[in-house]
Amino acid sequence: MPRDHALLSLDEKRLPDWPAKTLKPLRLRPLADPRDVALSHELELGVVRNLLFLRALAQQFSGRHLRSIDVPVQKLLCLGLYQIHAVTRVNPAIVVNETVEASKRFGLGRAGGFLNAVLRKAAHARYADASDAWHGLPILQAWQNDPTAASARQYAEQILSHPPELFDRLYALESANEPQLDEMACIGRVMERCASHNRAAPLIARLLPGQTIETVIEAGVDAIGHAEPGFVVLNEVKREKLRELSQRGVMQVQDPTSGTAIDGLEIGAGQVVLDRCAGRGTKTLQMAELVRPGGIVVAIDASADRIRSLRQSTEARGIDWVQSHVARTCREQPIEMFDRVLIDAPCSNSGVLSRRAEARYTQTRKSLESLASVQWAILSDTANVVKPGGRLAWSTCSIWPAENGEVVRRFVQTHPQFDILSERSTLPALTAEPTTYRDGGYVAVLLRRA
Repeated sequence: MPRDHALLSLDEKRLPDWPAKTLKPLRLRPLADPRDVALSHELELGVVRNLLFLRALAQQFSGRHLRSIDVPVQKLLCLGLYQIHAVTRVNPAIVVNETVEASKRFGLGRAGGFLNAVLRKAAHARYADASDAWHGLPILQAWQNDPTAASARQYAEQILSHPPELFDRLYALESANEPQLDEMACIGRVMERCASHNRAAPLIARLLPGQTIETVIEAGVDAIGHAEPGFVVLNEVKREKLRELSQRGVMQVQDPTSGTAIDGLEIGAGQVVLDRCAGRGTKTLQMAELVRPGGIVVAIDASADRIRSLRQSTEARGIDWVQSHVARTCREQPIEMFDRVLIDAPCSNSGVLSRRAEARYTQTRKSLESLASVQWAILSDTANVVKPGGRLAWSTCSIWPAENGEVVRRFVQTHPQFDILSERSTLPALTAEPTTYRDGGYVAVLLRRA
């Protein structure tokens, strides 16, 4: 059942006050119907994206503090509340019954009566008086009656599911970027940004060399052009079709911010290039297109699974000038010096919160400090493999200066042989218009003096 699959997927995640693996494991048959797969994904993502809101509703309709409700029961309850709140095509009575039955399957049968009562109350309120039932949280009234910074912070947490620390970081960023805004105007911009994180980001792909949007449409894909040349917006495409068109060299799923990150490296045919944190190789393949068969791209990553996936991609497209290795440092790969180096660094993902909903819950000081030490180790390890006269790009999908410009400036201060050639910071688009949408991110290009 899609709901059971969604629940088990949720149970695999570490979310605020929800440790992973708290539910009794069940052996489930794989979902065969694509509609069931889509529903399971929708439910899982919906709960993650709206978690703090759903918890506020759980307290409202149960009359109990969350601390008094066992975590496995909370997970079932939030999944049920999300369906009643957002999945309007499903009858709420079915949601209530399915949640109670699921409690039995997962060994939580004693909670069935509680779940039944709370969800029935929520369903009745949702449909009996929609103007009041789901808008009765005190913070909504406080925000509407007397909008202040404090009420905005609470609204962002309880309604938009953005933790207070994330709200504060966004406020500081907007204030620094646009100092002419007064407090309430800045708060309004932050609220707009939080709301945008709760919308699904469009699926965008980069056309591969020699391909056009007509080729994509002829392959049976609903596509329209993006404002960034060479990119298209896709609508309702199955994963199998995406894989097929990638292997055929037609297109590669990639956002324009990510897809233009390597432009400043000015990669040319015949060069020797390093992809330092290759992942599954989206940018590796992009650089391989530029160096062509006479060049070499070395891709390293600490994950054997990601390198395995990259090798499958290069084999499928017949690209034999990519050398991929499982490695944690540059010392573990065979080539000593490179014309061009890309570090697509591990980061907070703060620029892609519409795509990675759970990342909103890890934008904490502790998490960012931990990432900073990893980032500095990677950058320091990589500096020595850039040839004199060569270029190094530091790229992230973060919008925080501490992961971007501050890292780069600290690096050039301690490595005087490098100069900053260019840097670009991009905030995620606030628009819902897919043809102008782009993720947030940062890229700086450094030159090593000859």
